[in-house]
Amino acid sequence: MNEEDLKQTMLLGLSGHETKMNSYFDPSNEDGPRCIMLSHSKRYKVIDAQANSHDIPDALILEIVGEDVNAADKGAFTLTLDKSMVHVENN
Repeated sequence: MNEEDLKQTMLLGLSGHETKMNSYFDPSNEDGPRCIMLSHSKRYKVIDAQANSHDIPDALILEIVGEDVNAADKGAFTLTLDKSMVHVENN
């Protein structure tokens, strides 16, 4: 998933276009789904975090990889509405 797909999916969902939004999750597309749902029970490494909206100050767009992944090119973008769910370590 790239950042633009994430933003488009959120806009479609917020505007009530559920069928169009669900097309981003369709696994039968030529290259597979453009969006996936992440497991809340797994941990992910945050590569980058940026504020999404001044209207929702706790919303962040996160670039993430799986906990055991070392290469950023295997990452994805996700949205969090709760900054307390994100822990940033300074290495």
